[in-house]
Amino acid sequence: MVPHLGTHLRLIAPDLRGHGHSDKPEGCYTIPEMAHDVRLLVEELGLGPIHVVGHSLGGRLAQALAERWPHVMRKLVLISTSAVPRERKGWLWEHIQGLRDPIDPEGAFIREWCSVSIPVDETFLAYVRRECASVPARVWYSIHYKQLSYDPAPLLRDI
Repeated sequence: MVPHLGTHLRLIAPDLRGHGHSDKPEGCYTIPEMAHDVRLLVEELGLGPIHVVGHSLGGRLAQALAERWPHVMRKLVLISTSAVPRERKGWLWEHIQGLRDPIDPEGAFIREWCSVSIPVDETFLAYVRRECASVPARVWYSIHYKQLSYDPAPLLRDI
């Protein structure tokens, strides 16, 4: 998305804890803990209030950021996310339970997780699959499991 947002904005797209080049500690994958990481980054960079765009898990973090530290935000954009915690059942939960390292970027789970219904450049999709597969299985499990305990729905009116 970064190339499509123009050159008049300063864009910061951090790798969340457990993702990309960020540390992958054994624990600490609750939504509020990871939102706190973002707040600390904003403060360290001397920014704020900022526009926050959260996609998927990032949308859940953005809601926690808005809930706990509204002073750091000017506007909030949520894309393909929810305020409702997932249940411990269903396709995602079952597949995450079976993940083992190393995760195959061409395996059934990652291919389905990264699937799209519209035409997308295959080189880009292969990159996304590699990035998703680089997240350790324990991080997938921990993030999904910890999301079950975070429910921002009662606070949405305030956000």
